[in-house]
Amino acid sequence: MKQTQRHDTIIELARIQGYVSTEKLVEYFNVSPQSIRRDLNELAEKIKFSAITEVPRFLQVLLILLTTIAR
Repeated sequence: MKQTQRHDTIIELARIQGYVSTEKLVEYFNVSPQSIRRDLNELAEKIKFSAITEVPRFLQVLLILLTTIAR
């Protein structure tokens, strides 16, 4: 799976479940913890600098990602 597909799936899983854990994402994608942390950091950066059209959804996803990175 390409990184952009992984990013889309991470966002979707976070939206559906309300959170995502690094460990679960490692298992789900069968990649290293470093890959998942890199993905989460890149997603957080993209979200911060992207055009915001749905502020509540943006804040929800950003909070989920930041919480996941902190774990």
